[in-house]
Amino acid sequence: MAETGGNTNGRTWHFDKAIPVTLILAVLAQTFALGFGAASIIGRLNNIEASLVGRTALIERFVTIEREQGYHALRLSTLESDHKALKRGAQ
Repeated sequence: MAETGGNTNGRTWHFDKAIPVTLILAVLAQTFALGFGAASIIGRLNNIEASLVGRTALIERFVTIEREQGYHALRLSTLESDHKALKRGAQ
């Protein structure tokens, strides 16, 4: 009994001379283009991830500087009000 390859009508997959070579080449070209495009996208994503990792340190530093600036602004405001109070008390 011949192996049917899972096909119920007894035919198996095979290439025939009726399939044009251009069709086979077109499928191969599309497969290559798909693989090349996927590799290109993966490369671009890796570059973006690398740039984001480098920027994370800058963002953390910026947040720290903003906190420090807020503290210094509050401290300056307190010093200015203390100075005004001392000036009023000295008069």
